Amino acid sequence: MFTFSKSRQKGFSLLEVLVALGILLTIQAGIIYTLVGSIRTQTNLSKKLEADNLMELYRISLAKPEVCKNALSSLQVNVSKPENTKPYVFQEIYGLDDDGKPNATSLINFGQWKKLGLKDTSITNYKYLCSSTKELVANLLISFDTNNVQFYKNIPVYLKVSTLGKMESCSSLAQFISKDPCSSEGTWVNATGDQAKTCADAGLSLATDLGYGVCASGECRPQKGKNFNLISYKYGTWGSGGSGKCVGKIFGTYCYHDGQKHDNDGTDRTVAYLCK
Repeated sequence: MFTFSKSRQKGFSLLEVLVALGILLTIQAGIIYTLVGSIRTQTNLSKKLEADNLMELYRISLAKPEVCKNALSSLQVNVSKPENTKPYVFQEIYGLDDDGKPNATSLINFGQWKKLGLKDTSITNYKYLCSSTKELVANLLISFDTNNVQFYKNIPVYLKVSTLGKMESCSSLAQFISKDPCSSEGTWVNATGDQAKTCADAGLSLATDLGYGVCASGECRPQKGKNFNLISYKYGTWGSGGSGKCVGKIFGTYCYHDGQKHDNDGTDRTVAYLCK
């Protein structure tokens, strides 16, 4: 005959349940914290990618000098101390019509980008490349603020200003500002009109007197400056041409040096202008 003994089944105490629950909650909290951190990291990476895309949009848009000049038309550079120039804040960048004039179509939707965390865009940190030719480089600073974390992107912008600090040309590509950066030597261009048109037709800007005049004629023949030997004296030449020291000055369609008789001969007609 078999004898069965009954044993009492013992359950978990309240303390043990509470300890187990605490451990479980701690593990869950760690998992949630990790997930939230991962989501935040992914969000920040996404924002940074968007910032990179926006930076490239600005770079492409500002590459064209006409677009860049229009976007920064009110910029005033401190030519004596460019580093003291105030940051230039701007938003919209507008495209060009077929005639080359700015239109009302914004190339960058600033409002939409602002919703994605864009905080500010500004030109800052101005430095001279060449003070003699008023060529500078500055930074286009793009700041983002996402999840209370700020980060910045910047691209170089090349500027050329007048002696008064007014914008003459700018681009995110240096080669679009000057064909010969930092050159203080002028280039002689055979006349296609007045000095402004002649220089513009050659893709250059007006040059001031660099010691050898701004115009050339058959009686005032410069011997300095780039391409002086390519000047076409189509109206003929006369005399010594100033013996290589002629400093030509513009008088209407004629070019004379100091002390020269203004008799409006054919050989006094302007055949070339100095550009840079």
